[in-house]
Amino acid sequence: MSKFVSLKDSIGIFQFDFYRPSRLLPWAFKNYFNFKEKVKPRVVWTAKAKFLYRTSLLLLFLFFLVLWVKINFVIALIFSAGLYFCNFLLVCAAWLILKPYEIINRERVRRFVINKVAKLSKNGMNVIGITGSFGKTSTKAVLGQLLSQSLITPHSYNTLFGIYKVVDYELSSVYKSFVCEMGATKKGSISYYCSLVKPQIGILTGINETHYERFGSLDVTIKAKIELLESLGSEGTGIVNLDNLNIQKGLERDFECKVIGITLENSTHPRCDEYAHVSNISFGSHGTKFTLDFRNQSYEFTMPLIGQAHVRNTSAAIIACFLLNDTYADVKRKLANCEQIANRLEFKKEGSIQILNNTYSSNPDSFRENLKTLEGLEGPRVLVTPGMVELGIKEEELHKSMGEKSAKVCDAVILVGDTPRVTSLRTGLLDGGFNEKSIYSAKTSKEVEERLKDLALASMSILFENVSDLPANYL
Repeated sequence: MSKFVSLKDSIGIFQFDFYRPSRLLPWAFKNYFNFKEKVKPRVVWTAKAKFLYRTSLLLLFLFFLVLWVKINFVIALIFSAGLYFCNFLLVCAAWLILKPYEIINRERVRRFVINKVAKLSKNGMNVIGITGSFGKTSTKAVLGQLLSQSLITPHSYNTLFGIYKVVDYELSSVYKSFVCEMGATKKGSISYYCSLVKPQIGILTGINETHYERFGSLDVTIKAKIELLESLGSEGTGIVNLDNLNIQKGLERDFECKVIGITLENSTHPRCDEYAHVSNISFGSHGTKFTLDFRNQSYEFTMPLIGQAHVRNTSAAIIACFLLNDTYADVKRKLANCEQIANRLEFKKEGSIQILNNTYSSNPDSFRENLKTLEGLEGPRVLVTPGMVELGIKEEELHKSMGEKSAKVCDAVILVGDTPRVTSLRTGLLDGGFNEKSIYSAKTSKEVEERLKDLALASMSILFENVSDLPANYL
């Protein structure tokens, strides 16, 4: 059902796309008369969002006042109502007013971060940079629990001002390591963040079509992410997910750092100086067990985290610990007591029901690996998903592929929403030979809960993939 796009809605869209008019204006002209309530991003009322909201209203009032004084009240009211209807123009105007201050403030913040991190690094602090299309936050969360006296950028703080907050308020000489997640919205982002914190170790978790819509092509995405390795220099070390074909393509680029390849599939590449081989992976309600072979040594690990995706991310974190001279015994002990990572393939049991909560986000690689994890659990397997976002022209193709893969694993699928993504998933399921009667539809969290109750499958295992709100019984 279409609805009027309020000023709050426009700011939500603007914020979601990192306050770029080049993204807001095309969206507005394309979707303004076909806007759907269920797809609007929720506004996070930061100081910037509040400024844009209040300034937009002030500009609207001044526009009304000038027309009232110059012409008459009725004309002023009609034209002001029309401008509010096209409130994205007000938002862009407010952004232009704010821009000069932002330029000055960004330079101040940039210099502050560079100076403080450089001073602490000179005194022996190590910096680890993490980037990738997926797996950044999970890798960071594990690494933060394994490394002694380390500070990590919290949540998804992977922009300049997110990094600045951590460096300003928390980073000090008591920390031996600073783990910095780096997000990219365009080519050049990662090299910019590296110029701020100058990491000695870089972890590249994976590259895929995530945010394809923003980057425009997979080739641009690869170039943007490989900037981490290019920025490390001859003294740095890159730890990469070597099973990722797009990373393998990126390794063909020219850079000087040493490269350690993490592989679960015995992948090799001439650009790698060393390998860390992962094998003997087993998982279930007990957690995950695996073996890591590195530098002619075999290491056995057990962790509460479940799934192949966590094994890849954790292996990269372990290698980083080894490079920083943490002992096997210490890493093994900490990993065995590692906490679940909220909403990122978070595992828990409710009675006889096993739940994989991957509700934070989704991408083609994690979706595939999460299905493998679901396949390894006992009982009837249920997938609940609205699909993946920001895949651009790849959306239909990738959702059909995920549907076909889901057909081979799942006993029931609950598709959330009524979007082209869901339509493509359904097509893929049917093309994969899935029983149409086992495909259910839901539009709200409550309806998802009702469908799960209707299924009433004993000892079922449920994968919530990219669902914005879990049903109350599964929180």
